[in-house]
Amino acid sequence: MRQATSKGLLALLGAAADTKLAVCRLLNESVCDMSMAKSRDLSPFTVVVYNPMSTRRIAMPVRVPVASLNGKPPGDFHVTDLKAMSTVSSCVVPATAIASPLQELQHQQASAAWELVFQTPMEPFTVQAFRVVPAAPAGHDTSDGDTSSDDSSSAPGPTGNLEESLWSSTSSARGHISRVYEPERQRRRAKAERSGRGTTKQRAHSRIKARVQRRHTASEVPVTTDIENEFLRVSFDGQTGRMVRVVNKAEGVAVEVDQNLHWYESAQAGDADTMCGDGKQKSGAYIFRPNHTSPDGQSATCVSGDCRAKLDVLISPLVSEVQQVFADWATQTVRLYAGAKSVEIEWTVGPVPIDDGMGKEVISRFSTNLTSSGYFLTDSNGRDMLRRRRCSTKEGDIDTECRPSVPKYNVTEPVAGNFYPINSAIVISDELKASASFGVAVDRAQAGASLVDGQVELMVHRRLLCDDNRGVAEPLNETQGISPYDWIDGKGQSHHEPYRIGKGLVVRGKHYLFVSPPSSAARAYRALQDQIYYEPVVAVGDDLAPSRTHSQAGEDGEQEEQPRARRERGGRGTGAHGARLDGAVGSHKSCAGAVDLPENVMILTVEKQPPASPAKRGAKGKKKPLSGPTVLLRLAHRFGVGEDKELSVPASVALADIFCAAHLSSPSSVEELSLSGNQPIAKMLGRKRKWRREASFKPLHKSHLQRGAPEGPGKTISLSPLQIRTFLLHYNS
Repeated sequence: MRQATSKGLLALLGAAADTKLAVCRLLNESVCDMSMAKSRDLSPFTVVVYNPMSTRRIAMPVRVPVASLNGKPPGDFHVTDLKAMSTVSSCVVPATAIASPLQELQHQQASAAWELVFQTPMEPFTVQAFRVVPAAPAGHDTSDGDTSSDDSSSAPGPTGNLEESLWSSTSSARGHISRVYEPERQRRRAKAERSGRGTTKQRAHSRIKARVQRRHTASEVPVTTDIENEFLRVSFDGQTGRMVRVVNKAEGVAVEVDQNLHWYESAQAGDADTMCGDGKQKSGAYIFRPNHTSPDGQSATCVSGDCRAKLDVLISPLVSEVQQVFADWATQTVRLYAGAKSVEIEWTVGPVPIDDGMGKEVISRFSTNLTSSGYFLTDSNGRDMLRRRRCSTKEGDIDTECRPSVPKYNVTEPVAGNFYPINSAIVISDELKASASFGVAVDRAQAGASLVDGQVELMVHRRLLCDDNRGVAEPLNETQGISPYDWIDGKGQSHHEPYRIGKGLVVRGKHYLFVSPPSSAARAYRALQDQIYYEPVVAVGDDLAPSRTHSQAGEDGEQEEQPRARRERGGRGTGAHGARLDGAVGSHKSCAGAVDLPENVMILTVEKQPPASPAKRGAKGKKKPLSGPTVLLRLAHRFGVGEDKELSVPASVALADIFCAAHLSSPSSVEELSLSGNQPIAKMLGRKRKWRREASFKPLHKSHLQRGAPEGPGKTISLSPLQIRTFLLHYNS
């Protein structure tokens, strides 16, 4: 799969097929072998970015892991857009920190301590290339060719230019990135190694922790610390280290937001000898059942014990970051990029401790000042947003309103019974004043709830000690490894139950926060859903700097033509490794999305189909194969009914304008297929079962789906809110 993606990107760029290009699949762990190797050797390299969305990205952040040099932070990087041949602003920031050696991820030994960050606008379905030239930091000696890296022992704290002397823990360092003082770090490291106190990596983590603790005395930390861009401001309490406020400056909306990590004790017996054998229902792979918890969940235990977090702040022109350490197994990095309209929280949780004999179910809780009146929105399979009503949190109550499908809902689990699956977002709004909405978008499926007014919580990790007796036959206690189910010990005795190997799993994910007026909340969460799902593809490879044209390459003694002159002439050139690039070097814009789509429409699928054969057409020679290409096109309406005053309306799209005329003419015919694309829509509807209904049955919603055939020379079709339609476009040439 990786090779196929790399070959596709190279083909779109017009580069030689033998050019080395590797897709970075482990960016969430700050791992990308190619960029780290190139930066370690101070060799130029190319970063290729693909935007899989059918909508334009205004300022898309790109993060690429880079290596430190001899244990020191890297120097500056010069980033060039190979399409415009212009310099792109960039900075070097720390990779996501880990709190202690306990939190080492699976690929920690290969992970970088630093990341190169830059932003770029990208058109729909565009592939764009950037040339990155590393520079040696001040005082770095490359005369002996030794540029080895020691990323495993480099401090994962904020850093930047070597000229800076101290990593700031306040917001006063605006406009630059500061770092931990390197000579002091090296002195401590050498002293620790001489004394033999632990490995270099363990000592590095303990030094980081010690520095954080010293920096955050009450006299040093301001009352409130802010990070902000042109759209948002996020405030943190300097004493507790927690987020306290999010302000949407562009729309004049402010929400008090107190965010913290908590855990529920999983249901199990208190006696260690009978912990899982008392016959009561336990938490497990299929069952969430908290124990010793108040009905509204507010007695959940803070991960940090004292409900505080150690706080450090990094400010740079491109991104501001707040690193929070809640415990040696739970950290967060809160990011705010320039131009971003949402706040990114990257959380790292695990291994969840179980030495106390208690299973734990970890949540991230956001408490706001909104009066949500028991209502909140959750997605249904990632698209439709459903309005939920919180069920009673009093055990034994009969709730007749919270679940329409259960007229008399018997409340037996006040906490667990109010959790819903969250695939894309959960949103609350002020129901009384209609003044603000607050929402959290997720990057993976999680459970979420709103147990009290103005509150949202999401479950991020679970580690349990008992089986819930629902078929798995083992507790949800995931570790780095597990033995075979049938094994023989050193005494030759056979065993038929596996045992766990290594530490518990560490999970890293992201939450995206937004604050907006209720009238524009749908625009906020719909945009976030699409951006998260259609994550950009980042690949790193050989240097593809523009070089001489092919005609010039054969002329001896002629100097290389300047890039500007070559662009003006519109000629073609070769990359440093023989890659053939066109005049607009380093960019390829797909023919799909050549014309801007309506804001409430997006392309889900564009797939070239093989020409139809007579056999597939169902006739013996009567239907000839089509001479031109056939394209499967799937379009979707992005908004639901009533979500937005302007965008929750039917949208029209001219199928003839989807692709650029230079490559594909207007389709000769258009055939609508079922959603899965395996049969004509008319055939599917004709075979659809018509269910008998009771006389008293009344549908909750009137069908609003559009089924009209394409009309006019533009082959125009209509899409209703949240509708998806699939078409087969036939072309003669």
